Amino acid sequence: MAKLAFSLILCLFSCLTFVASDNVPVLLFGKSPFKVPALKTLQTDEFTNLVSSQLNEETVTVVFVEPKLSVEDLSQCKADDGVTCFKNLAALEERSYLPNVKMPVDGLFDNLDANKATIDQSDDVLEALENGNRVVFVYLDVAEESKDFESHDKIIAETFAKISQKYKNIVAIYTGQQSNLDGHVRNKRQVVADEQTPHKRASGHINKDPKPCDHFLIAAEQIVTRVDKDSAEVVAELTSCTSTKDSKLNKLEVTLQPSDLTMKFKQIAGTWSLYEAVKDSKPMKFPAYIYANSGFAYRCGGNFTFTNAAGGFVKIQNTQFMPDFEKDKFEVFNKDKVVYCEGFWSPAILAGLFVVFLLIFILLVGLSWIMDINTMDKFDDPKGKTITINANE
Repeated sequence: MAKLAFSLILCLFSCLTFVASDNVPVLLFGKSPFKVPALKTLQTDEFTNLVSSQLNEETVTVVFVEPKLSVEDLSQCKADDGVTCFKNLAALEERSYLPNVKMPVDGLFDNLDANKATIDQSDDVLEALENGNRVVFVYLDVAEESKDFESHDKIIAETFAKISQKYKNIVAIYTGQQSNLDGHVRNKRQVVADEQTPHKRASGHINKDPKPCDHFLIAAEQIVTRVDKDSAEVVAELTSCTSTKDSKLNKLEVTLQPSDLTMKFKQIAGTWSLYEAVKDSKPMKFPAYIYANSGFAYRCGGNFTFTNAAGGFVKIQNTQFMPDFEKDKFEVFNKDKVVYCEGFWSPAILAGLFVVFLLIFILLVGLSWIMDINTMDKFDDPKGKTITINANE
């Protein structure tokens, strides 16, 4: 029984480690080695202050971002020849390593004052720097195998060498947007166009302005459309929406352009819901029952997908929308009134339930042991004969 309890405790610690997986490793290189604290988890603001202390007006900062990265990826990833996947990074003479930093990408994006740009790994970093940006976030593709990390290591080395030919004062950072222990992968960012109030995709932000129409507001990164399973995908930005309201039935129909997807909403007892979707007069299925209280927006950071029987679909990527049956015009969302599409069973809830059941199990085991205790049912009589108890009794 003791071994079973010990095994359960180990499972508990593993589960708690899974929940606390917002921390990622960070590799700093380019300038002289950073003075970093050893064996310490750096909070977001501590890491940002550390990087900011090394920057000046002439410094160029390039952040290479893996969608998912863990300490195990850096230490255990091996190529086919048995050598580390990160041959170029391992060969750097001046580098500093932080094994545990909380949300470094969000901290850098929020707190660095210089003009920023976000690009994909196939884009030209020098072009982004020549456009006046002093901080460039390079988003790498999702690494699923060892060869993907090898490819990223080569891209980082080539990019750093290219930048070093033109700029002397460089701070390069290799990190992840979240740990490999997390299941959710955020979308890659695109170039930030607004220099004064840059939008970002990290931490739930949408890199596009909302599109209003009567009684409805929607923002989305882009829309991917496919007519049927044999057709090619068409990627386009959301350009506009049109809406029609039926005041008697308290219903609202919204058509999105250029996808021609019509979303039909209704409101009952202070709660609005999406009850039907149509494209080209054909019904479209959506993942679940979509609803929220009146005045609340619906937010989905991944793909909000509508599908038809022919294998076609409409994917609205990184979107937030809200029908309002009272207000005719509104152009901003209330950030405090949002319903998210993520499911109820999050890692934190599962870990909490695991702890509850573990404690209940321990309690039951303890009660069973207590109930197994047998007390003496025979006692000596000082005036009588001494009681003799056999071992069998």
